[in-house]
Amino acid sequence: LLAEFPAGPGRVLLVQGEEDRVVPPGHARWMHTLLPGSELRLLPGDGHVSALAVVPELLDWILAAT
Repeated sequence: LLAEFPAGPGRVLLVQGEEDRVVPPGHARWMHTLLPGSELRLLPGDGHVSALAVVPELLDWILAAT
């Protein structure tokens, strides 16, 4: 998976629901350790597809990164 990420400038935001039963939150924590400079946002009480609940915040993050 990491071979797919280009080496160079860019930002990575990992968003994970802490109650996700499809993809365990430990996977996001692991990816965060492997991607220097990445940001990890664990959403308390959220499950799978939790990013949909924070779309405005994600859009703000994307706009700030450009």
